[in-house]
Amino acid sequence: MKRTPLRPSRSVMGEKKRGQPRFASSSQKRRILVAQDWLCYYCGGPLDYEGAVIDHLVPWASGGETKEGNLVACHRAENKTKGNRSEAEYRQMGRKGL
Repeated sequence: MKRTPLRPSRSVMGEKKRGQPRFASSSQKRRILVAQDWLCYYCGGPLDYEGAVIDHLVPWASGGETKEGNLVACHRAENKTKGNRSEAEYRQMGRKGL
């Protein structure tokens, strides 16, 4: 029996959902890093362009938009720890943010 390969959902592939891109553009990333003085939103540590990732405060999976008011720069490890939690849920874990 021939099997049809599963295709990832559009949001997993990073395509548009609700008419918006899933990921921040490079210009958005740079503006966010400058606005945060090149510091991680969650731990306050220094960031560089290559090491920084952009996180949704209200997670994309929960309907959060890819707009600068909902985006922050952080370390990859902080973003991974936060996962699909909201900023409030993450703060309850003891993270304060900037």
